[in-house]
Amino acid sequence: MTIPWFLAHLGLDASAGERDVRRAYALQLKAIDQAGDPAAFDRLRQAYEVARSFVAGGGAVGDIAPPEELPAPGTTPAPSPAAAPVATAAREETALVIGHRALDRFCARVHEGTDADIASELTACLTALRLQRADAATVFEAGLIERLAVGGMRQRAAIFRIALEQFGWNDVSHFRQLGAEGRWVETIERQRHELSKTWDGPRLLNTLEALARGAPLQAHVALWPAAREAMNHQRDFMALHLTAQQAGAWEQLHEQRALVTAGEKPPRGLAYWFQWIFLGLIALCLLSSFFH
Repeated sequence: MTIPWFLAHLGLDASAGERDVRRAYALQLKAIDQAGDPAAFDRLRQAYEVARSFVAGGGAVGDIAPPEELPAPGTTPAPSPAAAPVATAAREETALVIGHRALDRFCARVHEGTDADIASELTACLTALRLQRADAATVFEAGLIERLAVGGMRQRAAIFRIALEQFGWNDVSHFRQLGAEGRWVETIERQRHELSKTWDGPRLLNTLEALARGAPLQAHVALWPAAREAMNHQRDFMALHLTAQQAGAWEQLHEQRALVTAGEKPPRGLAYWFQWIFLGLIALCLLSSFFH
């Protein structure tokens, strides 16, 4: 079976799903200098967009034809000296390049920022993009959701919470216009609602927010069983709010607490039984003196 050009460009086969496409795109995106090699970025983005349509449509390519002489990822054919400056300048002004350049800058600046820093930077980015090119702001929004879904970003939960309000992702009519990205947002919000209806859900949601702000795990060890249950049933939501390292540390602390609790039980050796024998003898003596 011949693998479609867009899947081959992403390093995938025909059995790939939506999550595989996102992951492959995110990995290859890291290896591309978007400003220095905009042509390679455009080709990767084109392959990604077509691949998303392909998997969403159940494997129907339709009339989408492969671009001419599509090179392997990370390589760019050498343009003629006369054409290179003009082509590069034109491509650098596309909405894709502008939007993703702004996204890279945003992610770098909020790497260690507070909630206020994230909100301020997001507002500044969107204002600048909308003044420059409205479609670049749409690219920024879709790219932000992709990065939040794939992972590899710090402060994902805080960025999602702030972006939810800034972009109006809690408006059903809005996030449904975003396609695959909107479906991911819808999944996160649905799972959050499901978790809030469970017995320990409200406490767990508060705990996740506290952990995102740097609260110590030691204060929330007892909630690990609820977190483990949520990781099975609200997987995407928990993955957004809890890293694998945090989950491992939380589980380890809970196991240590269980061992300590088990070690605090009273001993059952000779001393333990001797005291009961001694008390029994005293009781017999008292009963004997009472009847005599």
